[in-house]
Amino acid sequence: VFAIVIMITYVIIGFSIQHTPQSLQKRTQLGKPYLFEKNTEYFGMLSDYATCDNTLYVLYEAKSVLKCYDLSGNYLYSYCFLTYQNGRAELQRTSKALYLKDRQNNYYQLSNGKVIRFLHSKQNADEIRLLEKSFVSDSLKRTDMQGNTYMLRGASIWKTDSYGNQTQIIHRPWILQFVSLKYRAISHFVCMILLAISLLYEKFGRN
Repeated sequence: VFAIVIMITYVIIGFSIQHTPQSLQKRTQLGKPYLFEKNTEYFGMLSDYATCDNTLYVLYEAKSVLKCYDLSGNYLYSYCFLTYQNGRAELQRTSKALYLKDRQNNYYQLSNGKVIRFLHSKQNADEIRLLEKSFVSDSLKRTDMQGNTYMLRGASIWKTDSYGNQTQIIHRPWILQFVSLKYRAISHFVCMILLAISLLYEKFGRN
C-alpha cells in the first residue's frame, strides 16, 4: 500500500510541474497571451528573469507563465502563453526593450508589463535574426536603470543596490524549487529508493 501511495504522489507532482493549467491555456492564443491578476505559486523551477522599464519579469517555462512585479517585489499580474512540447522559452533584452521567446521561437515584445508586439518565427524571420544580434548579456538584462542587480538564490530573488546592500524581494518556499525539473532526477532517485524499501518491507518485513 505504501508503495502505491509513493507512486501516485510522484506522478501527481510530476504532472503538476510540467503542465500548464488547462483553464489558462483555453484563454490563450498565438500572439495573444492571456492576462490574469491572480497571484499563484507554482511547483517547479523559476526558469528565467529580467528587468526592463521598472518591471521585473519572472518566467516559469514549464507552466508557460510570466509573472510581473515592480522593482520592490510587489506582484502586479501574470501572462500565460501558448505551451509547446519541445523547445526552450526564455527572456532576452536589448538596450531598449525586453522580449519573451516561446518554445517555437516566436517573440513577444514587452514594455511596462504589457505585450506590445508579436514577431512570428517564420513570418518575421529576417527581423528576428537582426534582433537576436542585439541582445545583451544575462547580467545586463538583470540590472535595472538605477544600477540595482537581481539574483536568484535557491527559490527566491534578491536585489543588490549600488552600495552592496541586499534585500530579498521575492520569496518562494524552498520545497517548490526542490521538486522542480532541475531536481527531478534527485526526486526520482529518492522515490525509487523509497519504493524499493516499501516493496522489500511488504515482502520480508511481515514474515
